[in-house]
Amino acid sequence: MLKIAICDESSEYMEQLVQITEKIIKKSEYDAEIVLSVTDPVKILDMIAASPEDFFFILTDAVFSESRLSGIELGREIRKINRDCHIVYVTSHQETIHDILNSMTRPSGFYLKPIDEQDLEILTADIYRDYLNVSKKDDDYFYLNIGASMYRIPTDSILYFESYDKKIYIHTLNQRIGFYDSLANLENRLGKDFIRCHKSYIINRSKISSISFSEMTIKMENGAQISISRTYKNMLKEIFA
Repeated sequence: MLKIAICDESSEYMEQLVQITEKIIKKSEYDAEIVLSVTDPVKILDMIAASPEDFFFILTDAVFSESRLSGIELGREIRKINRDCHIVYVTSHQETIHDILNSMTRPSGFYLKPIDEQDLEILTADIYRDYLNVSKKDDDYFYLNIGASMYRIPTDSILYFESYDKKIYIHTLNQRIGFYDSLANLENRLGKDFIRCHKSYIINRSKISSISFSEMTIKMENGAQISISRTYKNMLKEIFA
């Protein structure tokens, strides 16, 4: 389950975020729950410290005038415990954006109040996709979201991933699906059947028809010719020796 925690200096705005987030969870039928909603960031830190291996989505304000922790300090302390959770700042203090971006907290987003409900829906879909790909370790499916819509693609139907014109494209026998991500990020999410052969391609090794190292190409089951770069040539030779 994706655990969501909401922390805002204003109890009224915190309740608004809770209501919007619960609506998104219900609408999209996510396996997610708001496990904590508070006005003191120290309580968020205590919760994460008690379950450091869990996958969290933290929505937090940046400024807390009555707490010993600011939102930025909260982010820094969280990163000492859990490097994978998503931290998103929702604040009325626009002047804090520079400090947040330079704080080494690796935030997943920064939004000015009031956050647009559609923006939060898209953000939640993106984070939930990461939760499915990272936490569930489900190698049978690849999850992606386009806008607020979630897609589940059987991994054994994927021929290859292509990076082109700032987007990633999944190629199957019948589809070409584009979304925003990077091949470097996908390498960390995909199973052992997927290997990098070029700066622009990750291929499904089970869908290869033939390899020619003299021509530096890989032929896939659908007839597509995928280039091999010199960077990956020796690695591929070892794999397919």
